[in-house]
Amino acid sequence: MHTYNKKAKENARVLLNGNYSRFISAILLWFLLSSLILGIPSMLYQTADNPWLLVSQYLISFMLNVLVHMLYVGISRMSMTLVKRHTPHLGELFFAFRNQAENFLVISLLLTGIQTVLQLPFSIAGHLHLLDDLSLPLYYAIYFGSTALAFLIYIFLTVSLSLAEFVLLDRPELSPREAIAQSRSLIRGHRMQYLSLVFSFLGLLLMGCLSLGIGLLWVVPYIRTCYASFYYDCKHGSF
Repeated sequence: MHTYNKKAKENARVLLNGNYSRFISAILLWFLLSSLILGIPSMLYQTADNPWLLVSQYLISFMLNVLVHMLYVGISRMSMTLVKRHTPHLGELFFAFRNQAENFLVISLLLTGIQTVLQLPFSIAGHLHLLDDLSLPLYYAIYFGSTALAFLIYIFLTVSLSLAEFVLLDRPELSPREAIAQSRSLIRGHRMQYLSLVFSFLGLLLMGCLSLGIGLLWVVPYIRTCYASFYYDCKHGSF
C-alpha cells in the first residue's frame, strides 16, 4: 500500500507541474461561487426560531450544498483530463451541469445526503442551544471531535461509492445506478489501498486548513489528481 501511495503521489506531482495555476484559478472560482450560493439561506432567514422555518432552512441549505458538490465535481474532471495527459481548462468546472446533469445530481444527492445526516446531531444541538453553557475549549473539542467522527464514518460508508463520480466523468452516458455498480466492482479488492491513500492526506489537509485555507489551493488539486490516478489504475488493473 505504501508503495502504491508513493507511486500515485509522484505521478500526481509530475502531472501537476506547470498546471497548478489552472487548478488554483478553478478552486478560487469554486470558492467564490460556493460562498455566494451557501450565503443564500442567511439572506432569506435572519432568524429561524419557528420549527417550520428551521426545517425549510435546512432543506434549502441541503439543496444548495448539492449544487456546490456538483460544482466541485469539476475539479475532479480537471484532474481526470490531466491523468489522460491532456491540458485541463477552467470551463471544466461546470462539467457536471453540462453533461447528463441529472446523473451527477443523483450521485451528489446521495453523497451530500449521507454527509448531512452525519452532521445533523451537532447542527440540531446548536440550534436548540444545548451547547450554549459549555466553555469555549469544550465547545470546540466537541465540534472538532464530532466533525472528525463524521468524516471517518463518511469515508467508511461511502468507500464503495468513491469512484462513482469518476466513472460518470469518464462515461457520462451511464445511469447513476450503473455508475455505482461499476464503482463497487472497481473498488472490490482495493478498499484498503483506497483507505490508505485517503488517510495519508490527513496531515496535508490539516496543514492546508491551518494556513487559513491558502495551502488548500495546492493540496486539493494534488489529492484529486491522486484519486483520478487511482480510478484509472483500478480501471486498467495497473497495480
